[in-house]
Amino acid sequence: LVTLAKEVGVDEAKFNECLSSGRHTQKIMAQKADGVQASGKEGTPFTAIITQEGEQVAVSGAYPIETWRSVLDQILKK
Repeated sequence: LVTLAKEVGVDEAKFNECLSSGRHTQKIMAQKADGVQASGKEGTPFTAIITQEGEQVAVSGAYPIETWRSVLDQILKK
């Protein structure tokens, strides 16, 4: 994470302090639990799509753009 943060221009000292403090851990874990509870799935990467009708479509894993187009086309046809 530190390498990625540095690559995008984040102050390394501030990033390390924030990361090691653990001050956001509880919020992150609660948001993760909410996502898993709502979708029944987890993984990295994980995407939750919520349709205009409120239907939740959970997708675990990394897929090529062609796959995403297919998934979104199927959702939009409903």
